[in-house]
Amino acid sequence: MIYKRICRSLILLTVLCLLIALCLPGVAYAQTSPVYVSPASQMVVTGQQFTVAIIVDPQVAIAGVQADISFDPSLLTANSVTEGNLLSQDGANTFFGTFGTGIDNVAGTITGYNGFILGASSVSSIGTFATITFFAKTSAGTSQLTLSNVVVSTPAGGAV
Repeated sequence: MIYKRICRSLILLTVLCLLIALCLPGVAYAQTSPVYVSPASQMVVTGQQFTVAIIVDPQVAIAGVQADISFDPSLLTANSVTEGNLLSQDGANTFFGTFGTGIDNVAGTITGYNGFILGASSVSSIGTFATITFFAKTSAGTSQLTLSNVVVSTPAGGAV
């Protein structure tokens, strides 16, 4: 009986402490900034060139993005990756390029692409980080476009 009262009291105390901690100013909470490929799907035919965009929807002010993408190299060839409007939408100067392999059509990867705002600026509106142009080698299959190693960073350099 006493054990049950002690357990109940400890649980109540723990819940109370968590509620107080949530109300304290200056406590950092995890933020997310959804990153996705658009359009989500599309039908293409053999020999067709098409583009997809990597979209970022910042939930807080951001100053940089990096992302890798993989695809089925038996179905697609990646032709180019170009900077979108995300980081320059307020007229900021930006850097966009790759510190990695870049496009590897044998492995089916696009790696090391980074973009960041030069100077003390940030953005918080949805935008296109990068546009990728592909060529459909064959229409006999489905290729997933998979994002990985995605990092969205704040002006202070922290990851969102």
